[in-house]
Amino acid sequence: RTPSFVGAAAAVERATQLPEFQAAKVVLVNAQGATRLLRKAVLEVGKLLVIQTWSWSRRTTSHTRVLDPAKIDPSLYWNATRVGKTFGEVVNWTAGPPHIDLVVLGSVAVSGASGVRVGAGEGRDDISYALLRELGAIGDGVPILTLVHDMQVVDDLPSNRMESFDVPVDIICTPNATLRVEAPAEKPKGIMWEFVQNYLFGQSADLAELKAKLEAEAGVQFANATRSIRVPRPLTRVQRKKRAGGNAMRAQHKRGKRAA
Repeated sequence: RTPSFVGAAAAVERATQLPEFQAAKVVLVNAQGATRLLRKAVLEVGKLLVIQTWSWSRRTTSHTRVLDPAKIDPSLYWNATRVGKTFGEVVNWTAGPPHIDLVVLGSVAVSGASGVRVGAGEGRDDISYALLRELGAIGDGVPILTLVHDMQVVDDLPSNRMESFDVPVDIICTPNATLRVEAPAEKPKGIMWEFVQNYLFGQSADLAELKAKLEAEAGVQFANATRSIRVPRPLTRVQRKKRAGGNAMRAQHKRGKRAA
C-alpha cells in the first residue's frame, strides 16, 4: 500500500496552493490513507470529490462515487473521506461521468525527473485512471499530482522501466518542496484489457460494466491477462495482532522447553 508519512499536512497545504488545484472544480483522489487529508481539503473548499474504491470482499463490489460537499454536513467531512459508500453518490455512466480537472494518486516512490511512480501494486490506480480516460472524463491535459515524503522522491526510476499502462505524474508535493516534472513520461489513453487481472473485475463494478459495454458495442470479447501477478493482500490490524500473539506464544513455549 502507499504509505502515510510525517509532514503530510504540509504537503497537502502545498497542494492546495497549486493553481491547478485552485482552478479545479472536480478532483479525483485515490482512496488511500496517504491522500485522506487532501480528500478532506477538497470538500472543505467546496469542490466535488471523485473517489474510486476497490472492494476486497468477494461478496461486494465497488463503484466510482462523487462526494458533493454541499450535501454533506461539514462536521462529517473527515468521515466522508473514509467511507465514500455512505456519503458519495454512484456515478451515472449513462448520463456521463463528471469532467475531472485534477487527478491525485498516492505513490510508494516517484522520480522527480520523469514522473515515473511506483504504486501499491496490482495496478488499481492505473486502471482507475485508464477507465476514466476511456469514458472521456479525463482529457490529455489533465494534470496528475502525487503527495509523498521528500525521502520518497528518487532519481532511479527510468521511464524505460515503465509498462505501457503505468501512469506517471506531473507534479510532486512533499512537506518541503513542490516539484514540477519537466518531461513527464507518456500517459495511457485508455484501458489495456490484456493486462487486467480477472479477479479485479470482481472488485470494481465500474470495470466490469465498462468491459461488458465495450464488448457489446464491438461484438467481440476482449482478452484479459493470462499470467497472474496478484500481490498478496496486506494484513489487517487484527490479523497482525493475532500473528504477533501467536509468535510470542511460540517463543515462550520454546523458552519453557529449553529451561526444562
